[in-house]
Amino acid sequence: MGWMEGGGGKGLDDGRLMRHGRPACGDPDEVPATTGRDGPALANSLLQSLAAALEQIDYGVLVVGARTRVQWCNRSAQAEIEHGQALTMAAGRLHANDPVQQRRLEQAIAQAQTRGLRSLLALGRGEAVVHAAVLAPCAGEPDGSALVLLSRRRLCETLSADGYARHHGLTPAECTVLHALMRGDAPPQIARETGVALSTVRSHVQAIRRKTGARRIQDIVVQLATLPPLPLAFGVN
Repeated sequence: MGWMEGGGGKGLDDGRLMRHGRPACGDPDEVPATTGRDGPALANSLLQSLAAALEQIDYGVLVVGARTRVQWCNRSAQAEIEHGQALTMAAGRLHANDPVQQRRLEQAIAQAQTRGLRSLLALGRGEAVVHAAVLAPCAGEPDGSALVLLSRRRLCETLSADGYARHHGLTPAECTVLHALMRGDAPPQIARETGVALSTVRSHVQAIRRKTGARRIQDIVVQLATLPPLPLAFGVN
């Protein structure tokens, strides 16, 4: 059985889903009609819907076949690969930049494909590290494909933080401080970068805490980290 196949339908590496050199999705004309039909049409329609949904999240998702060949990846994964500091893709295959990490990645993918085992890897070095969860698509039914789920490089999408700020009625100045906190900046650094007094930044932080119900800066960060993604409709922020 291919990945997420059903009723004879094809997996996400179906040639009809290819666009711009990588599997893509979401084109209305490519979604087969399902009214009064089942089997392949329904399976392909569900795959199209699933792939379109995965394009909208800010975590990288890849479907990897034998010999680390990438069968499908979403836009966030494509952005990470183009970033190139931890992972690259050559001849359609996923590669870690570090040879030792590459062997671990290949082993984790093989174990997921053949034994259904799950692994968590750290790929890259220093600030360039990205974490990857490798698992079989169907627990207990490894079928030659593996899912590779990548961590994100920032706390949340800018659009999500902007929506959070609007919901809680933050002022533009408070929103600027919120975005700095989202980047991991401390109040002294925010004061230097924005050219205001440290006491002003602290006042903004207090206002953010009051409006959001957070007791500490850490609570604000946790709230930002747990926001659902609101990426741009096309591509990654």
